[in-house]
Amino acid sequence: MELFYLVVQKFRSIFCKQQTMRTFPVYDTEISRSENWGMSDPTRALKKRANWIPFIKIKPKVDPWQQKLLIKMKQWKKVDKMLTVHSKFVEVSDMERVMEGLQDHAAAVLKPHPLRSGSATCSHASGQQNYDDIWKEVYAFTESHQELNAEDSNKAVACSEEGVGDSSPRKLPGSYRKKNERGYGYMSTWQLLGLEEGPAIANKEDVVTRGTYLSFLLLRHLRLRELKRVCLGILNYFRSVERSLTISTAGLNLKAGYLIPSAEDTSWISAAKGGTGASGGLCSQSYVHYTPADYKIHSIQFMEFADMENHDDFHTREDGYIHTQDQRGTYIIYDVALEDLKELENQLLLVASQYIEKDKSNVTCGKSSGSNVVEWAHAFVDRFAVLFDLWTCETALLEKKCQLLDVYLEAYQHALDPEERFALAQAITDIMHKHPRFDLELEYFVNIYKDECICLQLQVQLLRAIINQQIDVQREYIPKIWRKGQKGGINEFGLPYNVITKQLVSLNTSCAASKNIYLLEFHPSLGLVCSIPKALECIYQEFYSICRPKTASRAIKLEKKVLQLVLDEWQTMEKPESFYSSQIQKDLFAEILIEDPVLVQDIALSLLEVRADEERKEGKERQLFILDSLSLLLELITLRHRLIEVATESAQLARFFHPRPHYLLSPDGCTFLNLWFIPHPTEVLIMFKTLSEKAALKALHLSLQIVGAFHDVVAYLLAFAQLGNSPSSFCALNPEPLTPEWGGTGRIGTELQEIQRMIDSLQNPQDPSEVAQLLAAHRNVMFLQFDAAIRHRLRETFLSSGNVSAYQSITDRIYHALPPLSNAVIPSVFAAQLRLPQLLDVQSCRTLMHFPWRTFLMDEGLFPVTINNTINLNYNMQLCLCNLNDADRRVAHGELAAMQFLMEDVLQSHDDSAVDSHADCQASLANSEQQNSEEMTHPSASWLQSSKKMCKLLLRHHDPVTTCNLLRSFLVLWKQLEILKAEWGRLKLRTEDINTVPLYKEFCEQYGTEILHPAMKAMARQIGTEEDFREPVTSTQHVLPPRAVSETEMKVYQLQKLLESLEIHMIYDVQKKIKQEMTLVISERARQESSLPTELWKHKVMQENFSVVRPQIVETFVQRLMENYEGSDTEVTFKKNHLQQCLTVLGCDIMARERSNFETYSMFYENILQQLHRLLYQKEQELHAVEDGGNQNDMSLTQIAGLSHEMIMEITALRAQLADLEDENAGLREKIRKEVRDEYESLVRNLFGTCVHLKGKLDVYRLSIEQRVLEIISEVRREGVDNMIDLKKKFGSPETNDDLEEHLSKQEQLQLLQNENISLSKLVCKLRTLSCWKHTTQKAQLSAKLRYAEKEALQNKKECLNAKMMAEQEVTSLQGQLTSARKALEKSQAENGKLKEQLHKQKQILLEMEHQKTQEARKRQILSVVKAQNMEKVLEEKEQKLKCLVKEAEKPCKTGLLQQKRAKTAMQQIRSQLTQEFSLNLEAFQNTDELPRQVYDLEAAVSQRNVTAGSAAQVQNNKTAAFTQLEDYKQEPLNPDPRNSTVKRRNTQRPKTVPSRWKKSAEDRLLPHLNEKSLPTVFAQLQEHRLVWK
Repeated sequence: MELFYLVVQKFRSIFCKQQTMRTFPVYDTEISRSENWGMSDPTRALKKRANWIPFIKIKPKVDPWQQKLLIKMKQWKKVDKMLTVHSKFVEVSDMERVMEGLQDHAAAVLKPHPLRSGSATCSHASGQQNYDDIWKEVYAFTESHQELNAEDSNKAVACSEEGVGDSSPRKLPGSYRKKNERGYGYMSTWQLLGLEEGPAIANKEDVVTRGTYLSFLLLRHLRLRELKRVCLGILNYFRSVERSLTISTAGLNLKAGYLIPSAEDTSWISAAKGGTGASGGLCSQSYVHYTPADYKIHSIQFMEFADMENHDDFHTREDGYIHTQDQRGTYIIYDVALEDLKELENQLLLVASQYIEKDKSNVTCGKSSGSNVVEWAHAFVDRFAVLFDLWTCETALLEKKCQLLDVYLEAYQHALDPEERFALAQAITDIMHKHPRFDLELEYFVNIYKDECICLQLQVQLLRAIINQQIDVQREYIPKIWRKGQKGGINEFGLPYNVITKQLVSLNTSCAASKNIYLLEFHPSLGLVCSIPKALECIYQEFYSICRPKTASRAIKLEKKVLQLVLDEWQTMEKPESFYSSQIQKDLFAEILIEDPVLVQDIALSLLEVRADEERKEGKERQLFILDSLSLLLELITLRHRLIEVATESAQLARFFHPRPHYLLSPDGCTFLNLWFIPHPTEVLIMFKTLSEKAALKALHLSLQIVGAFHDVVAYLLAFAQLGNSPSSFCALNPEPLTPEWGGTGRIGTELQEIQRMIDSLQNPQDPSEVAQLLAAHRNVMFLQFDAAIRHRLRETFLSSGNVSAYQSITDRIYHALPPLSNAVIPSVFAAQLRLPQLLDVQSCRTLMHFPWRTFLMDEGLFPVTINNTINLNYNMQLCLCNLNDADRRVAHGELAAMQFLMEDVLQSHDDSAVDSHADCQASLANSEQQNSEEMTHPSASWLQSSKKMCKLLLRHHDPVTTCNLLRSFLVLWKQLEILKAEWGRLKLRTEDINTVPLYKEFCEQYGTEILHPAMKAMARQIGTEEDFREPVTSTQHVLPPRAVSETEMKVYQLQKLLESLEIHMIYDVQKKIKQEMTLVISERARQESSLPTELWKHKVMQENFSVVRPQIVETFVQRLMENYEGSDTEVTFKKNHLQQCLTVLGCDIMARERSNFETYSMFYENILQQLHRLLYQKEQELHAVEDGGNQNDMSLTQIAGLSHEMIMEITALRAQLADLEDENAGLREKIRKEVRDEYESLVRNLFGTCVHLKGKLDVYRLSIEQRVLEIISEVRREGVDNMIDLKKKFGSPETNDDLEEHLSKQEQLQLLQNENISLSKLVCKLRTLSCWKHTTQKAQLSAKLRYAEKEALQNKKECLNAKMMAEQEVTSLQGQLTSARKALEKSQAENGKLKEQLHKQKQILLEMEHQKTQEARKRQILSVVKAQNMEKVLEEKEQKLKCLVKEAEKPCKTGLLQQKRAKTAMQQIRSQLTQEFSLNLEAFQNTDELPRQVYDLEAAVSQRNVTAGSAAQVQNNKTAAFTQLEDYKQEPLNPDPRNSTVKRRNTQRPKTVPSRWKKSAEDRLLPHLNEKSLPTVFAQLQEHRLVWK
């Protein structure tokens, strides 16, 4: 009692504190300022709006299969209603109502009441009794059936803790509400427990139980609220970090009250938008600035001169909570964090509902006998416990994510390179949006969370070890560089910053994630941490492809093992020099070469001194000289780096070598043999070992090109077919069959056959270079086609139809999915410190010539030197569509299918003009791919002309390479057009993205007016159909393009118009800036005042105008002037150059100081003037607070929950039943589908065989016609030759006919060969038909065997399941039987003594009866002997009479014969009577003999019951035998008085010595409610035996 009272008091105080922490007034409102909310205590935070969300550029990388599963669950909308009610009950803010609800819940659990429902599902429910009830009734036959039922019902309901517990609040006595005493109060505690009857009536044990359980509920409720608040703090911390990353990556600053991004796109954002992956992109405004240095300074000034709102937040940790403060020191909670918590809660409830619904272990009622609401509603599940597990696991996961994020964030603070900072920001964003990979096949979700937390913890340990080691190495390395001190100057440029060892600090929060660093300590090399998640992902994918996990849980366990392996490898990693001898270590890994940048600097300077005489060049030659010198210096550093890498790689590659002798090409590498043989990667090492180095290199290059392109094509086809798989397909390795809606295996086979046909149609199909070129072109077309369909067509379809959510989901997912499928630049993880100089094109031949190794690292993937450096196509393609529901996915499939028809239209509508433009495009592409030397030697004009002719020729001959290149050009043109359209729309509408329907409509109207319609008009004018072209009447009217205009020409004209428009815009920006600067300069020069030219120094963010008086500075000027002079006592002389220099320096110093003053004071006055703007902002925030305040009403929630509890339970049960029926329906549909397929398979097979047979006949007929035509030609030729010979003879020609005859003989021989060839061809056709028929038959047989095997496997599975269920039921039955038998045995032992006494008394009676029966038997024997003798005498007399009658009958013949017949008949009747009497006597004697034996059996059965040992089955058999004997005694009662006995057996009377309780039949007392079918076999036989005796 005392403990419960203390818990209640503690509950009140903690609940109030929690409620304060869960209350968030709106930021900058009157109530927040009046109560000093958000400033004094971290528990009193304010809600602040997130204004950076529209400018987020970094999209999270998600698991596509988990997203598909989540979208599917959201589409099902199967949320457990009771779980939702319990979850909302945690949010109730009224403490009194919470305590009332928990008290009612405890009372309902401890004293449950049955659920009553009036629905039809409950009225027809007939619950099946469990085995315990049956065995209790079987064995406890001395008790009444009603008592057994009552006892079992109480136990069954008591086993369910949740049961029908109702969390709805009910009113408590008024004394409870008004009681508010200090200290322990006995009566008040009694009322808190809800015991109104008082202490004298209540049971002490019940009081303790209720107090303990209610204390547990109160403490668990507090912990639940605390866990949710901890999660909110972590989510708010994530949003704060996201804010800092967004400000940094987007360069946000405030202009005219609006946030404006100023940073250019990074390489990945450029690739995500469809570009090549080069930094800058169309958003770059470098053309406005004078030099690249000016643009670089402008891009980083947004933090220095912008408003205070873009400063980072501060974070502290206290009591497990993470508190966030803004730049003004106010504790805040962002509104998006509250939305994140709500979304997280909905997702958790959705997942938990699936786990609750799939659990059918307690559902015992059959489907045919109705449904049980309590069981189907899973009332036995403790929903509060499920919620507690959910939030406990989620909190642990968020804390682990927070730890990992802190490590990356500290590395982000050190990084200086924009690309490295962006990569680290991407890793941080992925961590923030990482969710557990749920596996619905498991029974519960706790193990999933545990494994995910272990994976995150292993990553934290790995990263901390790497970062700490790197910091330690840097702290040892940097002092070596600055051992001589800092002298300043240009020679120190580029060296790492020196460490000032003062004041250790933590960069991010109050607790450092790795090591505390010094205040002025920077390690830019920590930016290399961005490569770690990429490396871990690559390693995991390698193991994933080897181990092939089929479920999410197995994949998590695999990741855990991989991370543990990586961590162990890092901790035991040896240095590279340890693989070599001491001499090599001394020569190669010497410290002076590896760790001394001064030495490298000296080498570079010496190199420049050697080439100093060449610096006199001018113009382009000087630029080329500078570029060559820079490339030489960079290659010097690159070679130094490669020397260490090669040394390490050589030691590692020496461990792996597995030769397997197979070939792809011919041994000389010049002939392509077979595409369908793909060599193992290790076989490539020995394929062309007999060739020269150059030839082998070429052959290997061609082999890898063919294999790589063909691998991508096959992977694309398989991934495309798997896009329609269900969410249960965890990955590409799942054995689920491919759905035919997305092509299935048929499309894959057709595409592969099409590839073979394209190879056969090449000009030289055996040329490996042509085959490699064809496969590469086909792969590029497939990738570009998918890119165009997803990026442009599908997004435009969704946005035009108003489906903004699908559009946004596609936009978010293609951010990570499409760049790997394009030719975008993806640098290697090893290229972090070996980057190319800016403004160099990575894909340029000149860049490759000057920086070969750096260019290779920047454009060959993350791990360019590994064997398995392929793209995970299935992951990226699934990622594009993972967030779509079924309807949107069908739309996506339609758009992807429409792309193929569009490609066919492009090929059909391509005319000669299109061929010319295509030739120009291909020539320009090939021109850029040629080497620099070849570009200079070959004239471009002649090469372009020959290219055009070749393109026309190839198109006429349907060359597949040219066709693929044509499609590639069209798709590239389309992609360029869409990118320019998006940029044009962004500039035209002055928005960051066109992602709403109104913006899209406005964009379409303006684009049609300014670009599309003028382009159509220009095309119509060019082809001479301008008169037929009609202008649109309205801006929304759709206008068809002119006739005879291809799709390619349409896009070319639009592209030209867009380029013109963008060029005009760029020119306008430059002119605008020049005009502004010129206007300011002219106005400053025209001013007569003594103020400074502040307008020239003013930044854009400065809105206020004021002037500053020009100061007078002379001290520095005098000092510099007097440094170099000549003079005497009376005069001072200065040189003219010296004076001019001093004056120049004076002017510069004055201007610099005034500029600094201006920048300092201008921001001060700017902040003062913005106070008025803040007042307006505060009024707006107060309005938002009023809007948000009207949404809080939890009173009605609890009332509704209390009134609709039973309805919710029933709805939950119906939903579970519906899900079960849906699964059953799906199984039935699949079964019907298989049956229909089996039914029509023979018909389809016959039809296919008939088609094959007809095709064979057509082939034979074609060959026969060909043979007949050749015969006719031979006859005509022979006749012609004969006619020519006749003409020669007729005209007397001197020429001989030998040539003609020889030609004719050769033709005849050729005819014989052709006939033989035709006959062989016929035979081949027949063989082909037979082979096809045989293949079809074998396929049908295999299909039949497969179906039979599937049916057999399914049947075996069912039998196994049934056997398992029967075994479980048997175990349950035996356990119940054993328990009941033990109880019955104890009762029967007590009765056994009484039965012994009764049987002993009856023993004497039975002996007397035996004697009496013996006497009766003897008398009966004597009587039978006498009767037999009398019968013999009667027979003799009858025979004598018969003889007499025979003698008399001999006289008259007829009368004698008649009398003889009558005598025979009478004799037969007498004999039958005698026989019947004899049988009756024998039966009576036999029954008299059986009576003693029955008495002996009864005595033996009764004595057997004295045996206490034995199984329950033996006890049952003994009791059954006893019952049998008792029934015999009831039917044939024993009679000790021989005077009352008669001769008749069936009327024998015996004394009633059996106790009165045996009068009632045993079967009626055992199972009064069961029928004869459910009785045991022994009882049924007993009843039959009783009926026989009756």
